[in-house]
Amino acid sequence: MAARKNPKAKRSGKTAPLTAEESARVSALMQNAKMETIGIDTIRPNPNNIRRHPPQQVTVLAENIRIFGFTNPVLVVEDNEILAGHARYAAARSLG
Repeated sequence: MAARKNPKAKRSGKTAPLTAEESARVSALMQNAKMETIGIDTIRPNPNNIRRHPPQQVTVLAENIRIFGFTNPVLVVEDNEILAGHARYAAARSLG
């Protein structure tokens, strides 16, 4: 049986590409990036985060974190606001 091709791939949500200014800011942040461990209570979600994660996804992530640990860290900016990793943050919070 031949694989069906889907000419219109389903998108998980509508997101706009970064503006030139946003892209430059992210690039500058990544040049000075460093890895450190901080308490979960010191970071906070970005209130403008457009993505939403269903409870089942957070549960699966939490189980993977419990088994394997963090293999992909939550990225935060200078003021400890999440830049990327809201679902991982929610999963870690659910683990206590």
